[in-house]
Amino acid sequence: MKSSKLIKALSTFTSKEFKEFEKRVNNSFYKSEKHLLFIKIISNNFPNFDENKINKELVFSQMYKKEKYADIRIRELMSALNKVLREYLVYLQSTSNSFQYEMDLLKQYNSRKLDSLYDSQLKVVKSVLKKDEFKNKEFYRRSYLLASVENDHFSKQNIRALDGSIQTLVNNLDYFYFSTKLIETCEMLNRQILLNQHYELNLFKEIEILINNNKDTYFTQPTIICYYEIYKLFLNDDNIDQFKNTIDVLKKHTQFFTDKELKAIFDFPQNYCIRNINKGNDKYLEKLFDLQLYIVDKKFNLVNGFISHGSYKNIITIALKLKKFDWSKDFIENFREKVAPNMRENSYNFNKANYFFSVGKYEETLGVLNNVDFSDIYYASSSKTLMLKVYYLLGEFETLAYFITSFKLFLKRNKQLSINYKKGADLFLTYFKKVFNIAEKKDFYSQVKINSKLDLIKERLHEETNIHNRAWLIEILENLQK
Repeated sequence: MKSSKLIKALSTFTSKEFKEFEKRVNNSFYKSEKHLLFIKIISNNFPNFDENKINKELVFSQMYKKEKYADIRIRELMSALNKVLREYLVYLQSTSNSFQYEMDLLKQYNSRKLDSLYDSQLKVVKSVLKKDEFKNKEFYRRSYLLASVENDHFSKQNIRALDGSIQTLVNNLDYFYFSTKLIETCEMLNRQILLNQHYELNLFKEIEILINNNKDTYFTQPTIICYYEIYKLFLNDDNIDQFKNTIDVLKKHTQFFTDKELKAIFDFPQNYCIRNINKGNDKYLEKLFDLQLYIVDKKFNLVNGFISHGSYKNIITIALKLKKFDWSKDFIENFREKVAPNMRENSYNFNKANYFFSVGKYEETLGVLNNVDFSDIYYASSSKTLMLKVYYLLGEFETLAYFITSFKLFLKRNKQLSINYKKGADLFLTYFKKVFNIAEKKDFYSQVKINSKLDLIKERLHEETNIHNRAWLIEILENLQK
């Protein structure tokens, strides 16, 4: 039963929600002894729902005593509770959205031609909308829905007079449509890069022209101007001026978006920096570091009051690349308790290991890496990369030969890693193996031959557009040329 849709849904409930749900079941089936007993058994096992105490056979024996087990009886009881569950979830959704609740009431007054009640309710709805401090696509959607009801109400009056509701309706429809189109187009372009997948950007060029020709109208809307600037980032692979302009526009409009929306918005320029860094454009390192400091300061990236382990890792990694070692050490310790609890220790240990590696303490690096749990696939991959670097710098060449093969197999077999990530990691291993093979046999080659082979590798390295750890590969390569 624990894997059933009913129990899975109930396991997400708070204590208050479960009590409300239980009360609804009791009211719905107050004449049915079996239904009341069934919800009581479920209630006794909330919230953990131990499978040993709530499996079908055990529940059946508690309800029907010595009767022979009949699965259909349990399924019928669960089906009945599922119906109440669906109704309760819809109720929760409707009451959690005050605007929608008030709008539904307004529509009822309008459809029933209760004009005096409609006029009063219209003021209530407008008041709710006015309190909305965010000028995001949801605001435009709500404004459009309200204007739609107002226009319908006006049409029913058969009054030949000037009315602005239809103009408001069309304006907000445009704002909502263009905002949504820009947001989803930017996400499609982002996924094209991350997942190496092609999407059709239907009608977007036409919309782009329309927005450009009406900047005075559309660029007054925060969502439209912000996502239009993000869109322009995708059109320019390496344009520091466009990047600066985009960041300036985003910072200017932060008050119009929720923290969740701001996190999504600022992910785009961060990914832009990362793509350029992966191509060897190190001028974006400082830009990315400054951007991440801004996000941490403004707390856009907090989830339930905690910083994500990914943000924690990213900012430390960039700081270490910029050789801000003391800053990194302090940040690792000071922000440890601010990382979400479920990944706190894993994230802390990996980043501490990365710090030790960056300051040349290789034995300490391996010691801390032993505390990293490899259950998170990206931490596993990052940890393996760090271990490979340490083995190389410590001269553990026998270990390395096996490790490279093992790492490549790990990447090939794992389905959770993105195609783009796998490609970058696999290319790193391929080029590392070339450098490693030369390092392993350097005593058998002349320096001239070594330099010639390494020059060829370096030339090809610079041509790669998606390779992990390019800078480190070039560093160890140039050390062999000395």
